[in-house]
Amino acid sequence: MNYPEMCYIYVESTMEIGIVKWGECGYYITNYDEKTQQNIQLVNKLNSQLGVSENEAEAMKILSMNDSIDGNTEEWQKKFDEIVNRINK
Repeated sequence: MNYPEMCYIYVESTMEIGIVKWGECGYYITNYDEKTQQNIQLVNKLNSQLGVSENEAEAMKILSMNDSIDGNTEEWQKKFDEIVNRINK
């Protein structure tokens, strides 16, 4: 399986657009200035252009909050697959 190198996320608390990179904890804030709920649609569009589904982006967002697996590619893959499979059910 090909795993996404990165994805865009919607940060609910600040209504900003962030970037999550595969295997890394946390996220990077982008230069998109508008802080609206319409950013959710923009995030979906940007991820679609990258070939990243909404479920894959959600899995990466969840994993980016787990610092116990930061930098552990094998664990990221395992957890990513588990989360995507649960979401798809």
